[in-house]
Amino acid sequence: MERRQGWLFPLMVVAAGTVTVFGCLGIAAILGYLPPPRAMEGGGSHVVLTPAYYEALERSSARLLAQMDLVVVVEPEAPKAARSPARRTPERGR
Repeated sequence: MERRQGWLFPLMVVAAGTVTVFGCLGIAAILGYLPPPRAMEGGGSHVVLTPAYYEALERSSARLLAQMDLVVVVEPEAPKAARSPARRTPERGR
């Protein structure tokens, strides 16, 4: 049997490596191990997180918590026990 030389296996190895690297970067970003993006010198397109951004975030979080305090949790009443015809007690005196 002749061995085929194809691109499928090398591309699969590269794809698996790429998924692993970007997955690790995503987990590191979520857990806070990566610093927030900074503006590049020369007018880059990255977002600059300023103290005003964090203050606005804190205000909106406080507003959300205040709204959550206004919510009243109402638990549904348990249905009253209804006697089913199958559970009748035998009549006495017969």
